[in-house]
Amino acid sequence: MAYAFLYKHLEFPIKFERLEHPVEFCAGNTETPVKAFGVDVASSNEELHQKLRGQVSVLYYRNEDQFALSLTSKSADDEIILAKIAPGTDLLQTYRSVMMNAKKAHPTALEDGEPLQVPKLDFDLTHHFRELEKQEILNEGWKSWYFETAEQQIKFKLDETGAIVKSRVKIGLAMKEEAPAPVQVPRRFIFDKPFLICLKQKNGHVPYFSMWVNNAELLVKQ
Repeated sequence: MAYAFLYKHLEFPIKFERLEHPVEFCAGNTETPVKAFGVDVASSNEELHQKLRGQVSVLYYRNEDQFALSLTSKSADDEIILAKIAPGTDLLQTYRSVMMNAKKAHPTALEDGEPLQVPKLDFDLTHHFRELEKQEILNEGWKSWYFETAEQQIKFKLDETGAIVKSRVKIGLAMKEEAPAPVQVPRRFIFDKPFLICLKQKNGHVPYFSMWVNNAELLVKQ
């Protein structure tokens, strides 16, 4: 059996605000009110807002549907990237597009009066990779083996306190002989449409967790 486990708790230095009003998350022709956190420009707590804006780096901004942010956590080695963009052909291409656009731009700060609204996520999913199970292993020295089971469990939470990800992968192997088993306008950073989430080491080339949120199924409903 092969087993891998990842645990990361990226806590924000200062909690973001719980937003009183929900974000109307739009996917296709459906709008779903979901709970959110961020910086509430309607409140008058300027001292808190100044601290919260210091936790946000705008990697680039083209318009309210094309932008990317990096959120600072207590971990000096990790960052949380959120990007509201058109998706690529897969997660890796989408991530690389975000990084390419960020490289061409100069990071800016979240300014006074610019809203930040991020939907909350909280889920625990287990997926069985049926397409791998019962497949023969072709590597040298393993040709008498096949994948008996292949599953991954992901727990993920994103809210005003930070992000937590727990992921485990289990792959069971068996011998073939065995029986098989089963712009210059106020910028708006509102994630009300499909967006990308990446957790990565700052010096890493690819994220250790990435997710494309294309519907409200896993968002926390209002």
